[in-house]
Amino acid sequence: MSKSVDKIKLVPKHEHQKLKVIPRKKLRTLIFLILVALAILFIYTCVPRNFLSISSSKYSVLNSSSSLKDSESEEFNDYYDILNDEKPKGTTERIKESGKTKNILFWTRFFNNPDWYTGKDEAGEEVLKSVQCPVTNCFFTHNKELLGDIRKFDAIAFHGPEFRRAPLPNIRSPEQFYIFVSLESPTAVLDNLSAYKNFYNLSMTYRLDSDIKFDYGKVIDIKTNEIIAPAVNPKWKTPDENFYDEKIMQKFNTKKKPVAWFVSNCYTRSNRNKLVADIQKYIDVDIYGNCGKLKCPVDDQKCLDMLTADYKFYLSFENSLCKDYVTEKLYRPLTQYIIPIVFNGGNTSRFAPPKSYINANDYNTPEELVKYLKYLIDNPKEYVKYFWWKQHYTIKSHPTYQYTLCDMCKKFNSESFMKAHHQYEDINEWYRNKDMCNQNSHIKFDNH
Repeated sequence: MSKSVDKIKLVPKHEHQKLKVIPRKKLRTLIFLILVALAILFIYTCVPRNFLSISSSKYSVLNSSSSLKDSESEEFNDYYDILNDEKPKGTTERIKESGKTKNILFWTRFFNNPDWYTGKDEAGEEVLKSVQCPVTNCFFTHNKELLGDIRKFDAIAFHGPEFRRAPLPNIRSPEQFYIFVSLESPTAVLDNLSAYKNFYNLSMTYRLDSDIKFDYGKVIDIKTNEIIAPAVNPKWKTPDENFYDEKIMQKFNTKKKPVAWFVSNCYTRSNRNKLVADIQKYIDVDIYGNCGKLKCPVDDQKCLDMLTADYKFYLSFENSLCKDYVTEKLYRPLTQYIIPIVFNGGNTSRFAPPKSYINANDYNTPEELVKYLKYLIDNPKEYVKYFWWKQHYTIKSHPTYQYTLCDMCKKFNSESFMKAHHQYEDINEWYRNKDMCNQNSHIKFDNH
């Protein structure tokens, strides 16, 4: 470690002075001072070090509820420069003890949920086994007092959108991994992340280049149980152009309505509401939620069943057009027998099988898109072909937290991963660079 915090050294006031004949009153005073010094020394040696560390303002808990000024940001970075080398120390020791339990602390809440939707205050082997994780020696908790000293945790996870709602740790071990977590697109995280330079070691987000995957869904091979997607280069089976299934045809015949959309945020960066308004000029769209007249919670199984029974298409329109930002808006309808129409900033082929969805950006105008939808309605056998993949893959829709915890545990048990360089000098530059989000789409619609 290139820098270190000096220990407090208590040196008696007269230690280096030569002995002199001292008057009785002065002798009493000297004895009193020595006793005080001994008392202070006793407190220093007996009280836990992390208690003493908060005495200095520089190392005190940073109040993250207030915005960081430039001077505060510099002080913050000076502190964490001390605690962060190019990669966490102790790597070799951890590799040698790969079978040892890896303790991960959830420092913040996750969408206001303290247990990060694991359903338990403390999660470990049982949760990992539920997704057939190859390693199970990880323990997850939001109890900061569990180990008696937060420096004993192998990693601490911070949810980006809720990062500023709680004080930061007052002390840190150079062996710890600090993890930046976000399922939101950069447009939804308002904090100035540049203020926290050299703070994070790992990323855990929806992006495919994250250190730890945090996906909105999974596509799993039915035969092998292998996770196929999301992935940068998923190996998909070739769509069967002759596919036909009588049971799916029967489902099609019960569908009497063309398009449904479940939505809670009416006005977003992607301008999806304007695209929907243009689509409605050519075909009926039933809108459920805050932006329409119909009500039915999308996370209610009865509503999902209603989609399959009544509708042919579902609008899977994202609120932001950002790289890899493909959410449960795609995966939920894929669990049903309805064709999703996607509008996003990602490469959807990395997230779902070919010919399982219709991409709005493959068309120049809403009118052109609707023309194809009507073609499928008039040609049911062509519609049915969009479900060829269901004989090969199954969908796990959001939440998929167990898989994320498994990926984290695998990384912490990987020798090559532990040896690699882990440091984000500026997490903001990685997460929110100028090329990450682009609100311009190929399909053109009014006021866009």
